[in-house]
Amino acid sequence: TKHFLVRTPAGKYHLAGSLTVAKPVTVENIGMLDPLFSDKFTLTGWSVIQAVLQPRVKKDFLMIFLPATAVLLLTLVGIFRSFRDAAISISVLLISLALVNAIVAATGQTWNFLSVMAIPLIVGTGIDYSIHLIFALRRSGGDQGQVWNGAGKAIFFCGASTAIGFGSLLFSSNEMLWSMGLLCGLGILITTALSLFVIPGLWQRRGH
Repeated sequence: TKHFLVRTPAGKYHLAGSLTVAKPVTVENIGMLDPLFSDKFTLTGWSVIQAVLQPRVKKDFLMIFLPATAVLLLTLVGIFRSFRDAAISISVLLISLALVNAIVAATGQTWNFLSVMAIPLIVGTGIDYSIHLIFALRRSGGDQGQVWNGAGKAIFFCGASTAIGFGSLLFSSNEMLWSMGLLCGLGILITTALSLFVIPGLWQRRGH
């Protein structure tokens, strides 16, 4: 452990410090730190914040995600005025989420309260890209060359720049920020690739 005094601008002194725990702090064992909390002392850190927020994030995620998914489906059907086009958009989105989750499992990563932000990001970009592409396909009559030279290139550069922006977090020394950058960057790249190379083929096979 390390302790030191911190002087505030008002001239008051506070005792601060750091300690190293023997085991990683998790949801299951965070109760062991309760004796260190009091009215005068507060223990914090990324691992403590993660252990405290993880159950709440999971609960809120389910309460928000399920109703939002229903609203999203209805909105897509209303926008496209076609169940088939809405199904294409949703299928690509689900594949993107499944691939990101597979990468998490294969690399031994874990979802935390920061990296879980990749999920709404993938959902938002996936829906956005699919709307632009499907309407571009409709306008061009399925001409993929025309679509690529218009909406396709715009989506490619948008996805690449967004992935680079989140990928910069890979240079962070904080593990949670690093995992957030990794999953957000990969999620955007996967969503962009699937949108550009899968949606046109699915759209044409649907008999439009």
